[in-house]
Amino acid sequence: MFLERRLDGKGSGIAFAVVVLLGFLSHLIMVETVAVLVAWAAWLIWRRTGSFERVNVDLGQIFAPAFLAVLPLAACMLIGRLLFGFRIGGALPFSLQAFAQGYGGMIRYLFGVPDWIGDWACIAVACGLVCVTAAIWRDRRASLYVIAIVGLPIAMATARLPNAEFQRYFLVPATLMLLWAGETLGRGFAAGGKYRLCAAVTTVAILAGTSTLLMPFYEYGRGSYAAMVDRMTRDGAANYATNQEFRTVMIVDYFAKRLGREASFVSLDKICDERPSWLILEGPIDRQPQSVEAVPTCRSAYERVDASTSWGLSGLAWTLYQRRD
Repeated sequence: MFLERRLDGKGSGIAFAVVVLLGFLSHLIMVETVAVLVAWAAWLIWRRTGSFERVNVDLGQIFAPAFLAVLPLAACMLIGRLLFGFRIGGALPFSLQAFAQGYGGMIRYLFGVPDWIGDWACIAVACGLVCVTAAIWRDRRASLYVIAIVGLPIAMATARLPNAEFQRYFLVPATLMLLWAGETLGRGFAAGGKYRLCAAVTTVAILAGTSTLLMPFYEYGRGSYAAMVDRMTRDGAANYATNQEFRTVMIVDYFAKRLGREASFVSLDKICDERPSWLILEGPIDRQPQSVEAVPTCRSAYERVDASTSWGLSGLAWTLYQRRD
């Protein structure tokens, strides 16, 4: 790692800065990566020197080039926000259930954990194993795994960050978890004997589990909504309401433009006045009812007519309802 070379006084600050800048250009969750690396570097420097003053000085020397490299990008985003109303995305409020769904779901995807094992169980077992191996190994990589896999999610939950139900927001701890799993299995194979057998059985179990979880991907793909938008607009311009205004409206607009159609969004407070022909509910399709009364105070009964299933880190399940006149 570039950071490890910097900690050893051998690496180039420019090379590390370029890597950080490329990460930010790829996705803003690079913020989480930098936070983990700063915490890890601070821990290693403190263990070596025992001085908080030295920690601050060394951190400044290590991360200053990366900060300067990212500064123009941050300035561009700020200018876009002030002048053009640029937004990074929507935000869903934090809840512990959403956090468990996001982080536990990511662990499930990584290791092929079956659905009957709960999200909190996945989190507890994974974090527990990381802490146990760190206590056994006692090297600097072990502390990185603990900070990224255990510490970062705890910090995210403590800060009550939004959008916690999306597994992709846990890509940073997931990446370090893959590195940890690879190192753990590698040590098991290298040790031989019963440890090699245990590593082999674990590898086979992971392969079997992930193969099973991939079956819905080959059946449904990442989620395509073109067919649903086509059904809504095939007889002409259509209007619709939804329970997730930010994401759903953007997706419907995108596919409607591709199809050369028109679909108008109706907010929930205007359903009684405009009586939209369609209703889109986001969420697991097996939990959506057959009929829905969008607004009980007026005629707004809808019947379920279609559903779109998604799989993986992108895409969401939709259920389509048509107004029942």
